[in-house]
Amino acid sequence: MKIFTLHRFLHIILILSMLLSLIPSAAFAADTFSGYGLIVDIDNYITNGTTGIYKKLADKGINFENYNYFCIMEKYALRVKMKYQLKQEYMSVVEYKDVDIQIDSKVILEDVTFKLDEGEFAYIVGAVGSGKSTLLKTVYGEVDIECGEAEVFGKYNIREISNRNLQELRRKIGIVFQDFQLLTDRSIHDNLDFVLRCTGWKEKAEREVRIHEVLDLVGLSQKGYKRPHELSGGEQQRVVIARAILNRPALLLADEPTGNLDPETSWDIMEIFKEINETGTTIVMATHDKEIVDGMGKRVIAIEKGFIVRDEKNGVYGYEL
Repeated sequence: MKIFTLHRFLHIILILSMLLSLIPSAAFAADTFSGYGLIVDIDNYITNGTTGIYKKLADKGINFENYNYFCIMEKYALRVKMKYQLKQEYMSVVEYKDVDIQIDSKVILEDVTFKLDEGEFAYIVGAVGSGKSTLLKTVYGEVDIECGEAEVFGKYNIREISNRNLQELRRKIGIVFQDFQLLTDRSIHDNLDFVLRCTGWKEKAEREVRIHEVLDLVGLSQKGYKRPHELSGGEQQRVVIARAILNRPALLLADEPTGNLDPETSWDIMEIFKEINETGTTIVMATHDKEIVDGMGKRVIAIEKGFIVRDEKNGVYGYEL
């Protein structure tokens, strides 16, 4: 009876959550889960997903066996959360206008102008050394911008951002590095737990739930105990993706995520990115994988000789390998 009642309660929460994108106000009344004294603020639910509810139920000794139901709810809650936050807080996810980028006085890119909106999936293509990775690094402040206008989430001016705001910005961005940068002295689980603890997750129970969620999403729910060297290259890349989405970023940057993988594994990895994108996360991926770009039919931004020469919806790679 408890499980049936809880299902009904969560269905009501989901319906109310979906209505959030249509309601301009963020003030929501609390709802009470009768019989357990569980107070759930709807706005808080949108912000934190099902993890907080799951923990509250567990703390009260409720044995909820259908964990997969929570995973499904989490996916929809996250999708609504992204739409709500971006509509309320951000004009766009990334917007560059007439940006020049230099490294050690050498001009890498000039007159860079583009805009990325909520939920977009865009590829950055070009020859090796054309500046694809450098462009991504400017988004999270790793490489400075020489001149022009550059805003992320409509509120962070990258050229003039303070160290404090830069750290805040980076917590909203997930990064899939070209080299995995996993901690080799600990298990996959502990790699992820380390990131959560460093980014403010104090409750162990909440960290465990989140680690389970991301490992399940990337298909490694049974391999958290292994260390990086015990995994294949494709599995390590899955771990890197899991790490990048731990804090539910609104923007995910990926630098050549399939560069060292075989074609079959590459497509498996792209299916994961596709599923992440479907939750509302904006994804920007630097790549030279022609088959992937041509097969996905997403936006393509091409760089040649220091300039953006092509920006196409449903684009193709456009170069011979």
